[in-house]
Amino acid sequence: MFAGALALLSAVALASAAGLKSSATADVGNEDGNWTLQDSEYGYSLAGSQPIDLSISAIVEDGELKMLCPYNLTAVLIPSDDVYYTVEFVNSTDGLPEGTITGGWNTTDDRFGIPLYGETYTKVINEIGPGRFDLVIADGRNELSWFNQSDTARGFTEWFIVLDSAQDVEC
Repeated sequence: MFAGALALLSAVALASAAGLKSSATADVGNEDGNWTLQDSEYGYSLAGSQPIDLSISAIVEDGELKMLCPYNLTAVLIPSDDVYYTVEFVNSTDGLPEGTITGGWNTTDDRFGIPLYGETYTKVINEIGPGRFDLVIADGRNELSWFNQSDTARGFTEWFIVLDSAQDVEC
């Protein structure tokens, strides 16, 4: 009975919302920050590592990355060209371009790219295949994107989506 109750509490803890943050690794070390939401064609995209207060709460559940605050939205990967997908949070998958990835989100215990002080961070991944997150700069703004290959020509900084279980946002 005790083991069953402990398992239930563990499942509830894993399903708790957490602050959605960024983490990046480069030759000079690791850094973290908070994502900024910006209007995009289908919903909201994430602008990288801004010096702002934490404003996004999220959870990974049933293969979906769900934003709970400030809006109730779901993350998708929208194809931008043959090489990369833009991470966007959308209200509905209706009307999204062909090739949009609507699921496959999960968490991992992999600590690569997470600052040593980020003990409460859990990395969020997508099962799309080999590749990495990076920022794409276009029209004077940056957006988090997934590159479907480990393209070292893109630079030496690799970005990550992390959930911080020690911080959350209430709406």
